[in-house]
Amino acid sequence: MPPSLITIVGPTATGKTDLSIALAQQLSGEIVSADSRQIYRGFDIGSGKVSLSEMHNIPHHMLDIRDVWQGYSVAEFQKEATQHIQEISQRNNIPFLVGGTGLYIDAVIQGYQIPEIPPNPHLRKKLEQKTLTELQQMHQLVAKGESLNPSDSQNPVRLIRKIEQAMSGSPLPSKKTEPLWNNCIIGLTASPTTLRTQISKRVQQRLELGAIEEVHHLLETLTQHMSVPAAHKKLTTFGLGTVAIFDYLQGTISYESLQKQYITKEYQYAKRQLTWFKRNPEIHWIDIEKEPVVEESIQQIKYTFSVA
Repeated sequence: MPPSLITIVGPTATGKTDLSIALAQQLSGEIVSADSRQIYRGFDIGSGKVSLSEMHNIPHHMLDIRDVWQGYSVAEFQKEATQHIQEISQRNNIPFLVGGTGLYIDAVIQGYQIPEIPPNPHLRKKLEQKTLTELQQMHQLVAKGESLNPSDSQNPVRLIRKIEQAMSGSPLPSKKTEPLWNNCIIGLTASPTTLRTQISKRVQQRLELGAIEEVHHLLETLTQHMSVPAAHKKLTTFGLGTVAIFDYLQGTISYESLQKQYITKEYQYAKRQLTWFKRNPEIHWIDIEKEPVVEESIQQIKYTFSVA
Protein backbone atom coordinates (compact mmCIF):
# COMPACT_ATOMS: atom_id res chain seq x y z
CA MET A 1 0.00 0.00 0.00
CA PRO A 2 1.35 3.50 -0.82
CA PRO A 3 2.22 5.79 2.11
CA SER A 4 -0.46 7.99 3.66
CA LEU A 5 -0.68 11.68 2.81
CA ILE A 6 -3.10 14.37 3.96
CA THR A 7 -3.49 17.28 1.53
CA ILE A 8 -5.22 20.52 2.52
CA VAL A 9 -6.16 22.94 -0.24
CA GLY A 10 -8.47 25.85 -0.88
CA PRO A 11 -8.49 29.56 -1.58
CA THR A 12 -6.56 32.11 0.42
CA ALA A 13 -7.89 33.22 3.83
CA THR A 14 -9.89 30.05 4.55
CA GLY A 15 -7.68 28.81 7.40
CA LYS A 16 -5.58 26.08 5.75
CA THR A 17 -2.55 26.81 7.97
CA ASP A 18 -4.51 26.76 11.24
CA LEU A 19 -6.27 23.54 10.28
CA SER A 20 -3.07 21.78 9.26
CA ILE A 21 -1.36 22.65 12.53
CA ALA A 22 -4.36 21.53 14.60
CA LEU A 23 -4.50 18.21 12.74
CA ALA A 24 -0.73 17.70 12.83
CA GLN A 25 -0.80 18.13 16.61
CA GLN A 26 -3.39 15.37 16.93
CA LEU A 27 -1.95 13.00 14.32
CA SER A 28 1.82 13.32 14.80
CA GLY A 29 2.20 15.20 11.56
CA GLU A 30 4.72 17.35 9.74
CA ILE A 31 3.75 20.02 7.23
CA VAL A 32 5.07 20.50 3.70
CA SER A 33 4.13 23.94 2.37
CA ALA A 34 2.84 24.16 -1.20
CA ASP A 35 2.93 27.91 -1.71
CA SER A 36 4.89 29.44 -4.57
CA ARG A 37 5.69 32.62 -2.62
CA GLN A 38 6.46 31.21 0.82
CA ILE A 39 9.58 29.55 -0.56
CA TYR A 40 11.32 32.95 -0.54
CA ARG A 41 13.39 34.24 2.36
CA GLY A 42 12.34 37.65 3.60
CA PHE A 43 8.90 37.47 2.01
CA ASP A 44 6.92 36.71 5.16
CA ILE A 45 4.08 39.18 5.66
CA GLY A 46 2.95 39.42 2.06
CA SER A 47 2.97 35.66 1.55
CA GLY A 48 1.12 34.92 4.79
CA LYS A 49 3.97 32.74 6.01
CA VAL A 50 3.42 31.02 9.35
CA SER A 51 5.63 32.37 12.14
CA LEU A 52 7.79 30.22 14.38
CA SER A 53 5.49 30.77 17.36
CA GLU A 54 2.42 29.89 15.29
CA MET A 55 3.94 26.53 14.30
CA HIS A 56 3.46 25.19 17.83
CA ASN A 57 6.55 22.98 17.43
CA ILE A 58 5.14 21.26 14.35
CA PRO A 59 7.95 20.79 11.78
CA HIS A 60 7.38 22.80 8.58
CA HIS A 61 9.17 22.16 5.29
CA MET A 62 9.58 24.07 1.99
CA LEU A 63 9.64 27.50 3.65
CA ASP A 64 12.52 29.96 3.10
CA ILE A 65 14.37 27.72 0.65
CA ARG A 66 15.25 30.34 -1.98
CA ASP A 67 16.40 33.95 -2.11
CA VAL A 68 14.04 36.37 -3.83
CA TRP A 69 16.33 36.91 -6.82
CA GLN A 70 16.52 33.18 -7.57
CA GLY A 71 14.27 31.23 -9.91
CA TYR A 72 12.33 28.13 -8.95
CA SER A 73 10.42 25.63 -11.08
CA VAL A 74 7.52 23.28 -10.57
CA ALA A 75 9.87 20.37 -11.25
CA GLU A 76 12.18 21.52 -8.45
CA PHE A 77 9.27 21.85 -6.07
CA GLN A 78 7.94 18.43 -6.98
CA LYS A 79 11.30 16.78 -6.36
CA GLU A 80 12.01 18.49 -3.04
CA ALA A 81 8.48 18.22 -1.64
CA THR A 82 8.22 14.55 -2.59
CA GLN A 83 11.50 13.86 -0.82
CA HIS A 84 10.24 15.55 2.35
CA ILE A 85 6.98 13.58 2.23
CA GLN A 86 8.87 10.30 1.89
CA GLU A 87 11.23 11.18 4.74
CA ILE A 88 8.33 12.15 7.02
CA SER A 89 6.67 8.80 6.32
CA GLN A 90 9.93 7.01 7.10
CA ARG A 91 9.91 8.72 10.52
CA ASN A 92 6.44 7.20 11.05
CA ASN A 93 4.84 10.63 11.06
CA ILE A 94 1.98 11.77 8.85
CA PRO A 95 2.94 14.17 6.04
CA PHE A 96 0.59 17.10 5.36
CA LEU A 97 0.82 18.86 1.99
CA VAL A 98 -0.74 22.28 2.53
CA GLY A 99 -1.20 25.28 0.28
CA GLY A 100 -3.02 27.14 -2.42
CA THR A 101 -0.67 26.83 -5.40
CA GLY A 102 -2.65 24.36 -7.47
CA LEU A 103 0.07 23.33 -9.90
CA TYR A 104 2.49 22.60 -7.05
CA ILE A 105 -0.16 20.45 -5.36
CA ASP A 106 -1.05 18.55 -8.52
CA ALA A 107 2.58 17.99 -9.49
CA VAL A 108 3.11 16.13 -6.22
CA ILE A 109 -0.14 14.25 -5.66
CA GLN A 110 -0.58 13.26 -9.31
CA GLY A 111 3.09 12.52 -9.91
CA TYR A 112 3.58 14.67 -13.01
CA GLN A 113 6.32 13.49 -15.35
CA ILE A 114 7.90 16.85 -16.18
CA PRO A 115 10.30 16.90 -19.13
CA GLU A 116 13.65 18.60 -18.53
CA ILE A 117 13.99 21.45 -21.01
CA PRO A 118 17.03 23.78 -20.94
CA PRO A 119 16.50 27.57 -21.08
CA ASN A 120 16.40 29.27 -24.49
CA PRO A 121 18.05 32.70 -23.95
CA HIS A 122 17.22 33.99 -27.46
CA LEU A 123 13.53 33.14 -27.13
CA ARG A 124 13.35 34.53 -23.60
CA LYS A 125 14.81 37.85 -24.71
CA LYS A 126 12.08 38.20 -27.34
CA LEU A 127 9.29 37.14 -24.98
CA GLU A 128 10.40 39.57 -22.27
CA GLN A 129 9.35 42.43 -24.56
CA LYS A 130 5.72 41.26 -24.62
CA THR A 131 2.93 42.32 -22.28
CA LEU A 132 1.21 39.96 -19.85
CA THR A 133 -1.85 39.74 -22.11
CA GLU A 134 0.31 38.94 -25.14
CA LEU A 135 2.09 36.20 -23.23
CA GLN A 136 -1.23 34.70 -22.10
CA GLN A 137 -2.51 34.67 -25.66
CA MET A 138 0.70 33.16 -26.97
CA HIS A 139 0.59 30.42 -24.36
CA GLN A 140 -2.93 29.50 -25.45
CA LEU A 141 -1.70 29.16 -29.03
CA VAL A 142 1.44 27.10 -28.44
CA ALA A 143 0.45 25.03 -25.39
CA LYS A 144 -2.97 23.72 -26.37
CA GLY A 145 -4.48 21.49 -23.73
CA GLU A 146 -2.32 22.71 -20.83
CA SER A 147 -4.05 24.37 -17.88
CA LEU A 148 -2.25 27.10 -15.99
CA ASN A 149 -2.14 27.45 -12.25
CA PRO A 150 -3.92 30.71 -11.23
CA SER A 151 -0.69 32.39 -10.15
CA ASP A 152 1.19 31.27 -13.27
CA SER A 153 -1.37 32.90 -15.56
CA GLN A 154 -0.55 36.28 -13.98
CA ASN A 155 3.23 35.77 -13.80
CA PRO A 156 5.27 36.83 -16.87
CA VAL A 157 8.33 34.84 -15.82
CA ARG A 158 6.39 31.60 -15.50
CA LEU A 159 4.41 32.25 -18.66
CA ILE A 160 7.66 32.69 -20.56
CA ARG A 161 8.93 29.40 -19.18
CA LYS A 162 5.66 27.65 -20.15
CA ILE A 163 5.88 29.02 -23.69
CA GLU A 164 9.54 28.01 -23.85
CA GLN A 165 8.64 24.47 -22.82
CA ALA A 166 5.77 24.24 -25.30
CA MET A 167 7.85 25.55 -28.21
CA SER A 168 10.64 23.06 -27.49
CA GLY A 169 8.49 20.33 -29.01
CA SER A 170 8.65 18.21 -25.85
CA PRO A 171 5.43 16.58 -24.61
CA LEU A 172 3.34 18.24 -21.92
CA PRO A 173 3.71 16.95 -18.35
CA SER A 174 1.92 13.63 -17.92
CA LYS A 175 0.54 11.91 -14.83
CA LYS A 176 1.61 8.60 -13.33
CA THR A 177 -1.01 5.90 -13.69
CA GLU A 178 -0.37 4.26 -10.31
CA PRO A 179 -1.30 6.24 -7.16
CA LEU A 180 1.75 7.53 -5.31
CA TRP A 181 -0.04 8.10 -2.00
CA ASN A 182 -3.00 6.94 0.03
CA ASN A 183 -4.22 10.50 -0.05
CA CYS A 184 -6.99 12.23 1.86
CA ILE A 185 -7.60 15.61 0.21
CA ILE A 186 -9.51 18.22 2.20
CA GLY A 187 -10.64 21.48 0.62
CA LEU A 188 -11.76 24.52 2.60
CA THR A 189 -14.30 26.86 1.09
CA ALA A 190 -16.65 29.70 2.02
CA SER A 191 -19.28 31.94 0.46
CA PRO A 192 -18.06 34.85 -1.70
CA THR A 193 -19.21 37.32 0.97
CA THR A 194 -17.31 35.58 3.76
CA LEU A 195 -14.27 35.11 1.56
CA ARG A 196 -14.11 38.79 0.72
CA THR A 197 -14.61 39.76 4.38
CA GLN A 198 -11.80 37.44 5.48
CA ILE A 199 -9.51 38.75 2.75
CA SER A 200 -10.24 42.37 3.69
CA LYS A 201 -9.31 41.66 7.31
CA ARG A 202 -6.15 39.85 6.26
CA VAL A 203 -5.05 42.69 3.97
CA GLN A 204 -5.52 45.22 6.76
CA GLN A 205 -3.53 43.04 9.15
CA ARG A 206 -0.69 42.67 6.66
CA LEU A 207 -0.51 46.40 6.08
CA GLU A 208 -0.45 47.02 9.84
CA LEU A 209 2.30 44.40 10.27
CA GLY A 210 4.53 46.15 7.73
CA ALA A 211 3.76 44.72 4.30
CA ILE A 212 4.76 47.99 2.62
CA GLU A 213 8.10 48.10 4.41
CA GLU A 214 8.68 44.45 3.51
CA VAL A 215 8.17 45.09 -0.21
CA HIS A 216 10.48 48.11 0.00
CA HIS A 217 13.17 45.90 1.56
CA LEU A 218 12.63 43.19 -1.06
CA LEU A 219 13.09 45.76 -3.80
CA GLU A 220 16.35 46.95 -2.24
CA THR A 221 17.55 43.34 -1.99
CA LEU A 222 16.68 42.61 -5.62
CA THR A 223 18.50 45.71 -6.90
CA GLN A 224 21.68 44.44 -5.22
CA HIS A 225 21.61 41.34 -7.43
CA MET A 226 20.16 42.58 -10.75
CA SER A 227 19.50 45.71 -12.76
CA VAL A 228 16.78 48.10 -11.57
CA PRO A 229 14.37 47.24 -14.44
CA ALA A 230 14.91 43.51 -13.84
CA ALA A 231 14.40 43.98 -10.11
CA HIS A 232 11.14 45.82 -10.70
CA LYS A 233 9.94 43.09 -13.05
CA LYS A 234 10.95 40.32 -10.66
CA LEU A 235 9.09 41.98 -7.79
CA THR A 236 5.87 42.20 -9.79
CA THR A 237 6.01 38.44 -10.46
CA PHE A 238 5.12 37.92 -6.81
CA GLY A 239 1.73 39.31 -7.78
CA LEU A 240 -1.36 40.22 -5.79
CA GLY A 241 -0.71 42.82 -3.09
CA THR A 242 2.94 43.12 -4.03
CA VAL A 243 2.06 44.81 -7.31
CA ALA A 244 -0.23 47.32 -5.61
CA ILE A 245 2.39 48.09 -2.96
CA PHE A 246 5.04 48.55 -5.65
CA ASP A 247 2.79 51.03 -7.45
CA TYR A 248 2.24 52.87 -4.16
CA LEU A 249 5.99 53.02 -3.51
CA GLN A 250 6.46 54.40 -7.03
CA GLY A 251 3.93 57.13 -6.22
CA THR A 252 1.46 56.15 -8.94
CA ILE A 253 -1.45 55.29 -6.63
CA SER A 254 -2.73 56.52 -3.25
CA TYR A 255 -2.83 54.52 -0.03
CA GLU A 256 -6.60 54.15 -0.39
CA SER A 257 -6.15 52.77 -3.92
CA LEU A 258 -3.47 50.43 -2.63
CA GLN A 259 -5.88 48.97 -0.08
CA LYS A 260 -8.67 48.52 -2.62
CA GLN A 261 -6.40 46.98 -5.26
CA TYR A 262 -4.79 44.67 -2.71
CA ILE A 263 -8.18 43.32 -1.61
CA THR A 264 -9.45 43.00 -5.17
CA LYS A 265 -6.35 41.14 -6.38
CA GLU A 266 -6.49 38.72 -3.45
CA TYR A 267 -10.20 38.07 -4.00
CA GLN A 268 -9.73 37.48 -7.73
CA TYR A 269 -6.92 35.08 -6.92
CA ALA A 270 -9.13 33.21 -4.44
CA LYS A 271 -11.76 32.72 -7.14
CA ARG A 272 -9.14 31.39 -9.56
CA GLN A 273 -7.90 29.00 -6.88
CA LEU A 274 -11.41 27.65 -6.35
CA THR A 275 -11.85 27.14 -10.08
CA TRP A 276 -8.59 25.18 -10.22
CA PHE A 277 -9.31 22.91 -7.27
CA LYS A 278 -12.97 22.30 -8.15
CA ARG A 279 -11.75 20.23 -11.11
CA ASN A 280 -10.55 17.51 -8.72
CA PRO A 281 -13.45 15.20 -7.75
CA GLU A 282 -11.35 13.57 -5.00
CA ILE A 283 -11.39 16.67 -2.81
CA HIS A 284 -13.69 16.51 0.22
CA TRP A 285 -14.97 20.06 0.64
CA ILE A 286 -15.68 21.62 4.03
CA ASP A 287 -17.57 24.92 4.31
CA ILE A 288 -15.81 26.86 7.07
CA GLU A 289 -19.04 28.74 7.84
CA LYS A 290 -21.26 25.70 8.32
CA GLU A 291 -19.13 22.84 9.64
CA PRO A 292 -16.74 22.26 12.57
CA VAL A 293 -13.63 22.15 10.41
CA VAL A 294 -11.25 20.17 12.62
CA GLU A 295 -13.83 17.58 13.64
CA GLU A 296 -15.11 17.12 10.08
CA SER A 297 -11.53 16.78 8.82
CA ILE A 298 -10.71 14.11 11.39
CA GLN A 299 -13.78 12.12 10.38
CA GLN A 300 -12.88 12.34 6.70
CA ILE A 301 -9.28 11.29 7.37
CA LYS A 302 -10.40 8.29 9.40
CA TYR A 303 -12.85 7.27 6.70
CA THR A 304 -10.35 7.63 3.86
CA PHE A 305 -7.63 5.62 5.56
CA SER A 306 -10.03 2.94 6.83
CA VAL A 307 -11.37 2.10 3.37
CA ALA A 308 -8.01 2.24 1.59
